[in-house]
Amino acid sequence: MKKNTLIAAVSVLILLGMITVLYYLPRWQNKTYNQTAFVMGTVFSFSLEGKEDPTSELLQLGNSLEKDTLSRRVKDSEIAQINASAGDENGYPLSEEMEELLTTCFDISKKSEGAFDITLGALISLWDIDGWASGERGDAKDFRPPSKADISSALECCGYEKVRIENHRIYLPEGMIIDLGAVGKGLYLDKCRGELSGNINGIVSAGGSILTVGEKGDGSDWKVGITNPFEDGLYATAVLGSDKCVSTSGNYERFVEYEGVDYHHILDPKTGYPAWIKDSEEDSDDQKVGVASVTIVSDSGLLSDALSTACFVLGEEKALELSAEYGAEIFIIRTDGSSATEGNHFLIK
Repeated sequence: MKKNTLIAAVSVLILLGMITVLYYLPRWQNKTYNQTAFVMGTVFSFSLEGKEDPTSELLQLGNSLEKDTLSRRVKDSEIAQINASAGDENGYPLSEEMEELLTTCFDISKKSEGAFDITLGALISLWDIDGWASGERGDAKDFRPPSKADISSALECCGYEKVRIENHRIYLPEGMIIDLGAVGKGLYLDKCRGELSGNINGIVSAGGSILTVGEKGDGSDWKVGITNPFEDGLYATAVLGSDKCVSTSGNYERFVEYEGVDYHHILDPKTGYPAWIKDSEEDSDDQKVGVASVTIVSDSGLLSDALSTACFVLGEEKALELSAEYGAEIFIIRTDGSSATEGNHFLIK
């Protein structure tokens, strides 16, 4: 009897061992693929694990998305052709994908009371913070803020409410320029999710937007750091499961200094100036404690990207309301160094 029991116990152990081997064997066969490249005007990085290397396809996906769809500076892209049609009474025919993208963007514009607006191309070009910060425009020491008159003139060419979409065609007023820079990285992450199979896990980073892919091999959560806007290091960490998108918008990302003021790239559509800048002509008493950065966690890359911009411009109270309306989690770092959050996925360092 004891002999039979021993045999049964050994059989169970062997069976469990075989199950364990079969479960982990695919992971043992996986390889790690790390890649970094400059795509869509920013740094993309991949840290992925799987049987086959997907990074070349993912880089090509980013390059194609920029060239064919998103870049207003590539004349044959769809958005460049849409912008070229501004003022044309016949409008421009939209692809199904572009119509869906623009409709989503305009919905966010309405719900954010215009804080998020993809029609700011004329204003963005006027400031050209990216160009000055990168050195492409010239020495940053030569930067001067635009005049109030020039800002007012640029704003006349902006405004999502001036756009009309009817019968799958878009109609822009003369001089308007749509700029999709605030959603391009998030849209890319959504497309990456569709390309990556269940046998891949890891992190895809597109500038300030990140996608967690699959589950970690050890079963633990993914951890995405939230940069401290005031000093080197992290302020907090987002602790996430699989297939989550994280986007951060901050005043420390791209900026140029003039007479002691840091002019960053996130523009407020109402004022025409960077949002929450200190000691500017647009500063007021209710802006003394503003927003230094906003991090959004969402199932959608497009939403996380757009909402991080919208919520940065809106300020804390309305930002919390907007993120809740879209079912997203939010982490705000205020200009005084304190923070506010709605969500269970954030840990302060």
